[in-house]
Amino acid sequence: MLLTTFPFKYIFLPDSDSTLDEFNSNLTEENLTTWFKEFSRNDGSLKLPKFKLEYEKSLKDSLKALGLTSAFESPDFSNMFTDSTTASISEVKHKTFVEVNEEGTEAAAVTGVTVGATSVMPINEPYNMNCDKPFFYAIRDNNSGTILFMGEVTEP
Repeated sequence: MLLTTFPFKYIFLPDSDSTLDEFNSNLTEENLTTWFKEFSRNDGSLKLPKFKLEYEKSLKDSLKALGLTSAFESPDFSNMFTDSTTASISEVKHKTFVEVNEEGTEAAAVTGVTVGATSVMPINEPYNMNCDKPFFYAIRDNNSGTILFMGEVTEP
């Protein structure tokens, strides 16, 4: 598997003899932690298609399943209103947006610009990474190690 990273952005391209499904079957927190530790700075070239992905999900049922039912059914929001307004939460949605193009990366309200590249390859051996088949990506806060966004491009 060929891996490359830019500041906060990581691309995982499965080997030519494996698929994205095989990569996903090995995608665990432990493996991700190991892979992130294996990155090292190296020169090379990257061909990455433009892509734009959006994801939206209602969190209402999930929040209710976690026990947060009163906010939806019979909340007491009286401290928020001066009159006798009755309010309840009707919906909670989570939406993400990631776009990569020649100008950089936009993820929700966070923008990053590609500055350098890093690869898990022997030092001083330039790499050639052509993302012309399905690949996985992650945007990670390198200070905390928190993955902010991750997804896959299935039709590059």
